[in-house]
Amino acid sequence: ITATYGNYISFFEGDVLTNNDPKFPSGVSQQIMKNGFRLDIPFAKSWIVEAYAIYTQFFQSAVIGNYVTIGAELGHHFTWDVEGQHLDLGYLSLGLYTEFGNQYSSGHAQIGSAWRF
Repeated sequence: ITATYGNYISFFEGDVLTNNDPKFPSGVSQQIMKNGFRLDIPFAKSWIVEAYAIYTQFFQSAVIGNYVTIGAELGHHFTWDVEGQHLDLGYLSLGLYTEFGNQYSSGHAQIGSAWRF
């Protein structure tokens, strides 16, 4: 069983090259902090159950100032033994997660290898 905690801070500044919509802002500025916790529980050699929670905070004013992501995944690590060599073919997971905060909520299904900030 593995427990993981992570903290992530990002700063992004950008401008669009073309803009046909006068209501769309020409510049983008984002400063985001994320804090997350993940719990991995392996079973039956190559299977993993993951549960996670991530808190996201925008440092400048945004429509959604902060939100929380909660999710769970079931994953399988694919391997193949060929002539005594152990080949790692990758990891695939299927999961569900929800995001909510500041009058916002959204549910998602995902396939891939995915606990990310």
